[in-house]
Amino acid sequence: MSEPFDATNAPIILRWSPVHGVDSSSPCPPELAALFEQPEWREKLDALCRSTRIDHGARTIMPGVEVVGFSRGSDPTSRRDYELAVAFTEELLDHPELDAMASAAGTSAQGLRSAVRRVAVHTPGEIDRLAQYGDWALSREIELVSGRDDLVNTFSEQLSESYEHISLLLYVGRFMNHVADPHAVLQTVAQEVRRTMRYGWLALVVLEGRGAAVSISGTTAVMGSPPFSERALRTACEAYATSHPADAWTRVIDPGDEELGAIANGEILVEPITHEGRTVALIICGEKGGRRPVIDSVDIQILDAVADLMGVFHDNLRRYEQQVQMFMGVVGSLTAAIDAKDAYTKGHSERVAWGARELARALGHDEHTCERVHLAGLLHDIGKIGVPEAVLTKKGRLTEGEFDLIKKHPRIGYDILRGIPSLEDVLPGVLHHHEKWNGKGYPTGAAGEEISLFGRLLAVPDVFDALSSDRAYRKALPREEVIAEIQRCSGSHFDPRMARAFLDLDFTEFDELLRHSEETPGIAERKAA
Repeated sequence: MSEPFDATNAPIILRWSPVHGVDSSSPCPPELAALFEQPEWREKLDALCRSTRIDHGARTIMPGVEVVGFSRGSDPTSRRDYELAVAFTEELLDHPELDAMASAAGTSAQGLRSAVRRVAVHTPGEIDRLAQYGDWALSREIELVSGRDDLVNTFSEQLSESYEHISLLLYVGRFMNHVADPHAVLQTVAQEVRRTMRYGWLALVVLEGRGAAVSISGTTAVMGSPPFSERALRTACEAYATSHPADAWTRVIDPGDEELGAIANGEILVEPITHEGRTVALIICGEKGGRRPVIDSVDIQILDAVADLMGVFHDNLRRYEQQVQMFMGVVGSLTAAIDAKDAYTKGHSERVAWGARELARALGHDEHTCERVHLAGLLHDIGKIGVPEAVLTKKGRLTEGEFDLIKKHPRIGYDILRGIPSLEDVLPGVLHHHEKWNGKGYPTGAAGEEISLFGRLLAVPDVFDALSSDRAYRKALPREEVIAEIQRCSGSHFDPRMARAFLDLDFTEFDELLRHSEETPGIAERKAA
């Protein structure tokens, strides 16, 4: 049985660093501190502190010197600061090399013995008891550090998730005004929400007949692999939205519940996107993954915020569509005003717009450019409003003065439209559509690539349609003659690259537009006359 231990007969505590040795603030006599600084002792202490596994019981540093307690120190993130509980026995005092050790430490053997006795000399039984206390303290420290590490890791994960959620909302918020390509917005947002919220699949379903923006009505963006077909999904969404007024639902649906729950194999989260109090779209998420594989209040709050942002996007898209519709109505009225002056040219602007857009596509321009040159085609002859009707409809050759009036219409059109900021990019096409590659066109005499891109894109279909349709002064030419004329003027009137690309187009739609125009009452009556 071990000897009783007097708790007041405590070991000394050393704060030890493999780099700096014994901390000067440690409650250790200087003679002993100097002893621990000896190379042989430093090496043993260093090896003990660096070991990844600390054996139970006392650890012998030198005969008569036992480490009975061990701590990682005040900074657990640092492996350079340790605390050691060190006890001494009579074996040290009787060590045959004590004189040499004392001399190396800069003291006498008597001074070293005195310092040890001032601290404490322990019996083997006391060493065992001290080691038991040390083992218990170390175990408790390991448990506390482990618990603290778990808490830190949990907090770090929660902080990381919160950061991701905030980043997600900021990311979605950037798309609020990206109304030019709404389908890409739906796909991108759906993918990012699914990734950030860690769902196996996500579907964004825009309902039909409920007031959704025309450009996305009936659209479905599906990310991942849901356990049902898109058709079944849309049917269930339509039924669900019909039976549940906007924002009056339980967001979490259990398997088999409601219409949507019946087609899913697990718990799903559903969030409405509303417009003027009506549900126009649904966001549905399933197969929750991540650290918390169960849908919780955080998921509901985040998806609710995403749905609110997408509602703002939808409202902006609706306004944009209304503005475009109103604008195109104005454009239609302007082109109708030209047609009213000369029924022979009815549909000319529409056909030129078609040809310019298809030519731009054939040359590899992006869809935005193609749509803008289409608009330029619709407006390219707006300046003819300022040309006398008698000149526009005159049969036979024009006089030089009359032709001078005709030549003014690109500049007149430019001046009419230049006060509209949204048409700034189409103005060069309106001004330059009668310029020639060789510089002999009008109104500026620009040549080659000095002519704007839209001007060169419009020039070829403008002449192609003029030759292909009846005019007051002549009949339409056969298609082969029209093609021959375009080829002949390539490099003089037209940008040769554009002339070649235009003649490679499929003119089926052009011919349909032309046939429709020739059947309108105005032209039919003039032909009969």
